[in-house]
Amino acid sequence: MTRLTILLLYCGLLLGTQLPSAAQRATGFDNPYYTSATEVAPSTLVPSVRKWYQPQRLYELYDWRQDQYSNYARNPYQRYNDVFLEGSPFYDIYGSYISQGWRVYNWTEDYPTASGSSIFKSPRFSSWFSNVLISSSHSGQFHSALMVGDGIRTTLTPLTFSKPRFDGVQWDMMSDKYALTLLTSRINNTGVVAGVAGEAGVKFSTFTNMWAAKGQVSIGDFSNVGLRFVNAAHMNSNIPFGDNSLKGQLSGPMNNDFVRLIIVRISDDSPEDGEGGALLSRWRIFANGVEHTDDIAPVVEGGFRRRGVIEASGTDVITLTFNIEDFSPTVDDEIDDFREIEHVEIGLVLANDYKVEVASNKQTNQLGAPVFLTVLRAPGNVKDGANQAFHTFRYGLPTGNRLLGFDMSINDVAGFDLRGEYVRT
Repeated sequence: MTRLTILLLYCGLLLGTQLPSAAQRATGFDNPYYTSATEVAPSTLVPSVRKWYQPQRLYELYDWRQDQYSNYARNPYQRYNDVFLEGSPFYDIYGSYISQGWRVYNWTEDYPTASGSSIFKSPRFSSWFSNVLISSSHSGQFHSALMVGDGIRTTLTPLTFSKPRFDGVQWDMMSDKYALTLLTSRINNTGVVAGVAGEAGVKFSTFTNMWAAKGQVSIGDFSNVGLRFVNAAHMNSNIPFGDNSLKGQLSGPMNNDFVRLIIVRISDDSPEDGEGGALLSRWRIFANGVEHTDDIAPVVEGGFRRRGVIEASGTDVITLTFNIEDFSPTVDDEIDDFREIEHVEIGLVLANDYKVEVASNKQTNQLGAPVFLTVLRAPGNVKDGANQAFHTFRYGLPTGNRLLGFDMSINDVAGFDLRGEYVRT
């Protein structure tokens, strides 16, 4: 009895597995996609495989059915066209269809990945759109425009951001009362138009991104109030996104060598008046908080020496070049070599109308020339030396810059227009 039961169960299983196929053949509805092996849901296949099982375009474009009678007497026949005439299909990561078209511009940033920042501009970017793409829409009072291009005229305010040829992305939104603008660009290299459509984008591991935004609200019919934010920072795609910040990262070529020379440039902040220029009396330098004025003595160039001070008036410039390699450890130091210095601080005794700029052997342009950045400026235009004081600043390679601002405008009030803005770095 036990053997018979097992045999009957085995036969039942056999009949059960063959029944669907047999039933389909018997009724004439044979499924050509039926398989006796593991079943596969076509909707889960990747598009490159699924297209061989379901010719979707015949259904969507020509409304063609294999089991229906075809008669083109009343409805004209439509000949086959290139399936890529309107571009290629695009799918999401799950294989679901998104849209059809051409990839004209693609800016991708992937962290943490080598060469994670990539900008691709296809040949159609220039041949079809003349390097400017504009997409706009509106609903009632709400309007929106998204622009991607090279050479966009854009202005937030004169003191924060104004460029006649901005390369990047600009998104504008506006209603009757509110306005908002968002800007972004990879300013170290905004990419070039590819020679062919399949060419790879311009990639970088260390790069500089710029973000900017302005929000504006209308108060009444005659005044506007706005807030602005502009930030530029060095980024590194080799590290996780969370380790990057708006302050920037010291990475890539900036880490290939040590700071060996620090150049301080002192000039007249109002050179046009030709008088009351910058006066320099003394200088001091500190490495990790310990003074090293004697061993790291600067090479002084320019200016005129008068009564124990050096003056830079008009177009004259005073240059102090500190050679950090001259560092000599003392009993107060906890380090033995200049390569171990973590921070350098410079002090200057200044008077009158001065402007102080600083550069180094690592702070250069692509041609190797030093790029000076302002660190100190005298308030007002003092000419009698009444503002003499000891000023200090700490030098470090710039990794980012940020501007925050507020502006207000009043238009046509009793025939007057008033505009003002306040900006902090």
